[in-house]
Amino acid sequence: MKYFRCRLITMHLPFQSKWLYLGTEKGNVHVASIETFTLSGYVINWNKAIDLSQKVHPGVIVHLSECPADDNKRTSFTFQLLIGYECGTLVLWDLKERVTDSRYQCMNKLRSVSWHYGGRQFMCSLVNGSLMTWSLRKTQEPVEVVFPLSNMESSSLNGQSNAGIVSKAGLSPSEETTSGKICSPAQCYRPIDRADWFSQKNGEQFIVFSGGTPFVESERPPCITVLRGKCLSVLEMEHPIVDFVSLVDSPYVNEEQDCSAIAVLLQNDLVAIDLKSEGCPCFENPYSMDIHDSPVTCCAYLSDCPIDLIRALYAVGSKQKRRGYTAKKWPLTGGVWGSSTSSDPELMITGHVDGSVKFWDFSSVNLQILYRLRTAKLFEIVDCHARSEFNFFSITHIALCPASRYLAISSMAGHVILFKFSRQEDTGDVTVIDVPVFGNPLSASQIDLLHFDVSSSSQNVSAPSEAESFGESKVPSFHPLKVKEGPMKRSGGYIAEIICFNSWPSVNLPEAVTTIVLNSAYGLLAYGTDQGLVVIDILRKCIVLVMETSSLYSSDDVLIRSPKTNISFYEKNVMAFDLPENRQASEKSEVAPLVIKSLGRPKCNQQLSHILKFINGPMLWVGTTYGSILALSIILPEPEQRLCLPVTVNTTGFCLPKNCGFILSMSFLDYQCNLLLPPVKFFKELGHECGAAKNRVLRRANTLVGSSEKEPIQKSDTGESASVARPATKDSTVNEQYLVVCSERATRVISLSTMATLFNLKYDFPFVQACVVTFNAKPLVVGCFGSGRLTAYSVPSLRVLLDIPYLPQNLHSLETVRFGHQGAAVYMCSPTELLKFAFSSHFAMESKDILGSIYLPCVTPQPPKQNFFKELFNISSRTLDREELFGNGNRKLPKNVAARQIQSSHGLDATTRTNVAATNEVQRARMALSERGEKLSEVEDKTAILAESAKAYADHIQEIMSKQKNKKWYQL
Repeated sequence: MKYFRCRLITMHLPFQSKWLYLGTEKGNVHVASIETFTLSGYVINWNKAIDLSQKVHPGVIVHLSECPADDNKRTSFTFQLLIGYECGTLVLWDLKERVTDSRYQCMNKLRSVSWHYGGRQFMCSLVNGSLMTWSLRKTQEPVEVVFPLSNMESSSLNGQSNAGIVSKAGLSPSEETTSGKICSPAQCYRPIDRADWFSQKNGEQFIVFSGGTPFVESERPPCITVLRGKCLSVLEMEHPIVDFVSLVDSPYVNEEQDCSAIAVLLQNDLVAIDLKSEGCPCFENPYSMDIHDSPVTCCAYLSDCPIDLIRALYAVGSKQKRRGYTAKKWPLTGGVWGSSTSSDPELMITGHVDGSVKFWDFSSVNLQILYRLRTAKLFEIVDCHARSEFNFFSITHIALCPASRYLAISSMAGHVILFKFSRQEDTGDVTVIDVPVFGNPLSASQIDLLHFDVSSSSQNVSAPSEAESFGESKVPSFHPLKVKEGPMKRSGGYIAEIICFNSWPSVNLPEAVTTIVLNSAYGLLAYGTDQGLVVIDILRKCIVLVMETSSLYSSDDVLIRSPKTNISFYEKNVMAFDLPENRQASEKSEVAPLVIKSLGRPKCNQQLSHILKFINGPMLWVGTTYGSILALSIILPEPEQRLCLPVTVNTTGFCLPKNCGFILSMSFLDYQCNLLLPPVKFFKELGHECGAAKNRVLRRANTLVGSSEKEPIQKSDTGESASVARPATKDSTVNEQYLVVCSERATRVISLSTMATLFNLKYDFPFVQACVVTFNAKPLVVGCFGSGRLTAYSVPSLRVLLDIPYLPQNLHSLETVRFGHQGAAVYMCSPTELLKFAFSSHFAMESKDILGSIYLPCVTPQPPKQNFFKELFNISSRTLDREELFGNGNRKLPKNVAARQIQSSHGLDATTRTNVAATNEVQRARMALSERGEKLSEVEDKTAILAESAKAYADHIQEIMSKQKNKKWYQL
């Protein structure tokens, strides 16, 4: 229903009534039927409600409520509606007689009204922080005025105290004027936005209100005040209060009620407070209401997360919950859960501005918080020259190994933290690694001279020791953060193991981390920055490699620039992460000379872009924003000497052909086009890392991992891939592997044995996100364009399987899209909302069972007992009287006030809309016909009355003529 001339301010729906009272900003009251969603002809105009002596408009309507007195307490069978105006005027309107019974005038502006259950008194909350009680019989002055927080010290609002009740009989001379009215004290108070007044069954008065605290120099947090008799409790809230609802044991307002709890809607949360327990503790909310208490900066999505990880996160998360909750269950019981959940356990990880990382169970229709990790508590800011408005702890990237439970995150300040999972509490230190400063940024002329020579690409780069190469730096390092000194007590969950500090190029410019990836089987962590590549040995806790981007290329190659196209996407520097699989380096493969192509951009180093890939060999694959792909061979020592000898690196690589754009993802396939996964080390094995057991774990780093249909990581512990499990054959196709590269402008399938492009697909629009996922045990390339189109291609033929305009054309939302297996995906449709969708018919069939219902059928409680004589003589009920009062009947409907709006939906077809329109037209025609019939009936009645009058007049004249005719002339 849409209003045309005015705006709705407040509404009131009595219990078990179909008539809704609507208050407008112009001061009028309308009545609407919630069954037909149409307006009634009953209207209360503001000029008829106020006193004739009042010359000013009373303002908007802030309160509407019916008098709660039941039929056996009424002196006459009337229905009264209390109307509260903003200026402080209250009108008790007789609905049946359409007149004003009484008027009340408050001294200040009105905020809310609450009735006493007897219906003979009501309480008003005002903007001056007072509670004013009125009696229906006494309209000239209030019964009492209450300033609840007047006797409390302004410096301390917590705790309990006696209420400051100021009645007319107990006023001091300074508080009473010559007119006898009550004035507020000298101290100013905040407005009381809402107040609820109850009379409990034990006879105690119970008042709950929000606001009313005294004004002080320092800003006070929002408060909810509970007044039991003369005992006062003030409860501070963390966020601004929007509204609150008192939870009572009976929906009938005309009987005594026990208020057991209150539900408070805050700006960023929903809180339920237990009023029956000592100290008024909060109920533990089973729903996740605080996903946006700190803005979300990045997210990670695992559609096939191991169920053991979710259980472990829930176990440690339940231990870290705050104390002080009541033992009672959540009091809001509306709604019904769905009959089934998602077939695969799903995990959602969100990074926030304040440095917190939250883990959510995403398997059902709602987000269930599992565990919260705070990273800011590890640091302290030591440099005052850094920008104060800079969010040092804002999370930028998240990488999780679900098998080993290793977690790596990067922050806005340029540091990288590696966490390991532990169920036990301990106390220990954190290893800090200071990554040296990269060389000066390359100029444009130096970039043009860069050339990558494939024939000389086997340059051997050994990992220098900490003392020799990384102990001294020619460029002074700078970082505004430092780790807190001394051993730290670490609770169960994710424990910080290694912290890598990347030195800032300048005081106001951090060394931004562009991508991050880890491999638990090799014991390595790698991440890229704006200027280079860093590899960390997480077992020895030392640096393996620090290399500038220019060092990855040979000086003999020539770098050719391309035109500046789609420069906006490159300036955004959007990053994505994935961990697909591997191949062993082939010494016999012949690689043709390739040309590195870059985009025009400002003078800076070539940024390491999106994907770092560990593959068997072991190897690290690097994709850059310029469309080049580099392969680094990492040589691990023997398992027995893994913790003693350093790791060496051989830089090799190749580049994609021109016009590819920056690399979004890389995946590896076997000869049967099955997705290959990297080797992993499981969490159970991490607890036995000692001696021979640890050596056995390290030996498995050089084994292939078998692919599976549903849980490939779970089957990788056998250490055998699909190709290894098959009998040995001389056919070269058995050892054939393919590389699927998803770039901004094209998707390519490359044979790693011949380095030939087998399939190539170019796009008209640039990809924002793209990756390879499994769907029914088959790989697919899924992605989203900048235009919002969602696409899916077969592998390896790259045939179009899906192309629909589904996603919004918003770059910020498209950057957050994360694809999972079996057609599931998620993205942030707004800064505070996550939307989950799927392009799978199986998911569409299960969605009806997954979704719940917001309605929970329940038995209506018994109403209060009526008077015996009223039941005996069967007096009419109030519901029938409402129908007589507000039903249209012969009353003319208001025009141009509001109209019913038919909301369009995907499930409403054209036939239904036509039927609804036809029904409305027929209803209007019937209404017009009824009005015309009424007018004709009125004309017919008037004609009959005139005919009867004429006949009576004629008879009277005839009688007079007869009398005069019989008289003689002398009788005249």
